[in-house]
Formats: sequence, structure tokens, C-alpha cells
Amino acid sequence: MKKLVSAIVASAVAASAFVPVFAATFRDVNEKSYEWAYSYVEDMAERGLISGYEDGTFRPGKSVSRMEAFALFGRLMGSNSDENAELVALAKEKYANALNGYNLSYAEGDVALMLLRGVITEAELDTYFAGSKKSEPMPRYEAAILITKAMLGESEAKKEVLIDMDYTDAASIPKAAKQYVYYVTKKGIMSGMGDGEFSPDTDVLRGQIAVMLSRTADASEYTFESVTLSSVNEKSKNLTLKDSSGSSFKIGYTDKAKFFKNGEEIEASELKEGQKAVMTYVSNADGTVLAFADVIESSIEADEKKSVIFKDSVSVSNTRMVSVIEPETEKTQTYECSDSVVVTADGKETGITSIKSGAYITIGLKDDIIVSIEAMQSNAKIDGTIEKI
Repeated sequence: MKKLVSAIVASAVAASAFVPVFAATFRDVNEKSYEWAYSYVEDMAERGLISGYEDGTFRPGKSVSRMEAFALFGRLMGSNSDENAELVALAKEKYANALNGYNLSYAEGDVALMLLRGVITEAELDTYFAGSKKSEPMPRYEAAILITKAMLGESEAKKEVLIDMDYTDAASIPKAAKQYVYYVTKKGIMSGMGDGEFSPDTDVLRGQIAVMLSRTADASEYTFESVTLSSVNEKSKNLTLKDSSGSSFKIGYTDKAKFFKNGEEIEASELKEGQKAVMTYVSNADGTVLAFADVIESSIEADEKKSVIFKDSVSVSNTRMVSVIEPETEKTQTYECSDSVVVTADGKETGITSIKSGAYITIGLKDDIIVSIEAMQSNAKIDGTIEKI
């Protein structure tokens, strides 16, 4: 049902001068050289998350820049998945002004998605990307913050009040980062540097980022699925969905799940039947949960409007068909609905199933496909007018 993000993620570290090494073997990383990173580097290379240089090396001792680190974890969250292509494009447009001037090149889409997901705020962009900062090595304490947020663990981390860590340099960890360092340590993502120190200001290296990325991918596995919404049951917190083959299934959601329409957060009650959405699931030790549901609807301008009487609507092969009665001729006409049809009643958005047979409606047509439906007052009278736009 779901596609693993690891099958579609490409490494940001490869963006500047790297090409894939399909054998997933690097001559400078083996069981004798960089033994501590070897299995993780191999794992990430096999999954397509990282790659090496043209000369077949991985260069595990090279520093990772802030921009590279954000791109890696942004893509782990799905910024370059096929299912999220429209969402990333929308996020880039939404945050175009905020990102203008940072010259993030290959990482722009990754950072845009992380802005949408709340991993980073607009106010924090200067902290990581202003001037030369984006190209500077990421320190270990910043990596702890980034990883915690990418794992959607920030709220859990901030609940920790009495933090007791065994690191001999715990006092040198920035106060704002202590809860995050504690979180990634507790989750087994990061550990000390071998001498009992966490070494918060030390640069993160390519070998180390491979270890962190691999452990994060195992601890919080992101998967994505394109679906069509059938119904929402807020009382039982269930969604009824249809997959790409048209088969129906139900999933539950918790209060932590977030719902978006065109990049703006909405309530589950605002989801409508027939909407196309991408579900983002996160799997961890506690199971698999719905993290995000993203609906993207592009506004289509009608070139013709008709005032008609609603008869009924049915779903045929995953396509919504609407039958109406032409007032002047009293003949029934059936139209196909656009996937992004906008339905309103009394000025408020609603679903097609809320419209009752016999209701007066105005349909907006684009190439004989319904792109909008406006339900009128129940006591309204119509004369079958057609308006060319």
C-alpha cells in the first residue's frame, strides 16, 4: 500500500559534486577503515540515500554543511518523493519570499517542505542559511535539533524537564539544545565521541551523518500514499479512503495528525469526499500512524455557468458524475466533475453529497467538465439561464 521513502530519496550530499556509486561500496570505507561507519554507509548507499564521488570514494572524514544536512533530512521526510512533487512545488511558491536571497539551489524544495512541516520557522532561516552559514559545517548540537524535529519528536523532547546526561561535557551543551540532545541520545540516534564527551560544537562528518541518517530512517520510517477521500468520521477518528486501484480501506488518526489543504492547515472536518490527497505515515517502535494528510486543489476558472436543478451524483471508476435537470427542457444532462471541483452552499465550502435532489444549483463548466457547484437557497427560483464567461 505504501511506498518506502528510501526508494525515492536522493542524497543532498550528492548535490554538489557526487555521482551515484551503484555497487554501494566505497574504497575508503570498509571493515578496516572507518569500521564504525561501514555498515551504515553501506545501508544508506543501498537505499539510495547517499552516494560517493566520481573516484569511488565516500570521504567519510569530510564535513557536512548545514544546507546538505537539511536537504538530507528534508528528503528523508519526503521532499523528493513522487507523491509529494505537487506539495513541494506549492511549498516553494508559498515560501518564495521568505527563501528569496538565501540561494539554497538544490536544497530549496527540501527547506520549503520543512517550513511547511514546522521543522524550521521563517525566523530561523538566518540562523542556518544567511550568508556563508549555509556552507559552513553543521555542529553536532544543531544536528541533534534537526534530527529531533525530523522525527516529529520536538513535543516529546520539550516535556523533559529534569535532564541528566552522562556526557562529561554536558555543561557545554547550549541550553536551548539540551532537550534535543537528550532526545536523540535516548532514541539511540547520536552518542558520545568516544571519550565521554558529546562535543556539541564539533563538525558533523560525512561518515557520522550516514550513521545518524540510517538510525533515523530505522526509528522513524516515512512512507507516502496517494488516495481519494471517501468519508471522514470525526467521532471515531477514521478516514475512509480509496487507493489508486479504487479499492476502499479505512485508517484511524490521532489528535497529532495534521491536515492541510493547499499548504494551509485545516481541521479533519474540512476534508471533502472526492478530494485527492497524499497520506504521510510514520512508523516507529509504537507502530504506524498518520502524520500528515495533504490535499492540493488547483483553482480552475469556469468558462460557462448554468443554473440547473440537481438530480443526483454517482462515482463511476473513481470519477464523480453529476446529473442535473435543464429547467427549460426538463431534460436530464450528466456531467463529469473535475477532481478539484469546488462545492459551496450559502457561501461555505461543502461536499457534493450534502446537496439534495431537487436543489437549485449553479454549475461552472470548463470544457464541459464541472469545476464548481454553487447551491442556492431552497426557496430560490431559476429560469435556466446560461452565462458565457
